Amino acid sequence: MLVVIFGLYFGSFLTKVDPVKVVYANNSHPVYVPKKEVKIVAKSVHEAQTSPVRAKMPLSELEQLIVDTWPEDPETALAVAYAESMLNSNAHNPEWHKNCQGSYGVFQIACVHEVNPSVLYDAKYNIKRAREIYDAHGWQPWGAYTDKRYKQFLAMN
Repeated sequence: MLVVIFGLYFGSFLTKVDPVKVVYANNSHPVYVPKKEVKIVAKSVHEAQTSPVRAKMPLSELEQLIVDTWPEDPETALAVAYAESMLNSNAHNPEWHKNCQGSYGVFQIACVHEVNPSVLYDAKYNIKRAREIYDAHGWQPWGAYTDKRYKQFLAMN
């Protein structure tokens, strides 16, 4: 049984759910699921937040690493990471920053924060580096926080 909670499938956010097709936000190809294997257990943010089914779902390895890295506020950290990249360690935004181009990985860390931005594709390093940036500047360096996009993902946690 595929359990879908307000666009949530075991920690992966879904952009569209219908009885046969499930389209992931971080995947351009839809995943087709037989109608009988889909169960929607919440249809609103409030239902998803209070769902006993979500409470029982295990965190992914990446989600757990983020939770462990931000023990004082794991909900916000997870929401920012989802809003920035949908937890995609290969995410890249080619936007220009001061003297360089691009934001990379799970937390979409801007090139201005790293001499060798390609190392930011390593999820564990990206999360560690995000924490260092957070410790120095709070959530201000993340556009998903300052423009409040992260709030839509708070219900997922």
